[in-house]
Amino acid sequence: MKIAYWGSGPISNFHISALRHLEVDIISCFSRENSSNLLDFSSRHNIQASKTEDEFLNRCDDADAVFVALKTEHTLEALEKLKGNYKVFF
Repeated sequence: MKIAYWGSGPISNFHISALRHLEVDIISCFSRENSSNLLDFSSRHNIQASKTEDEFLNRCDDADAVFVALKTEHTLEALEKLKGNYKVFF
């Protein structure tokens, strides 16, 4: 299964470990543009970071699922942007 991962906060470190244990292919990650936390996260977990939201949403089209792990106040806005033919976990 190929997953695009939207988030890079502390809980995401646990999610990535669990997904990797299940041998999931994480094809891209994103949190917000110009985020130093995203760059650290992608480097630590060896995941390609999308530089922009549009780039990430385009990468989602190559995924079987999108995993959304954003702060609660940003989740609904993110979910409204996910319109592709993939499963969404949040």
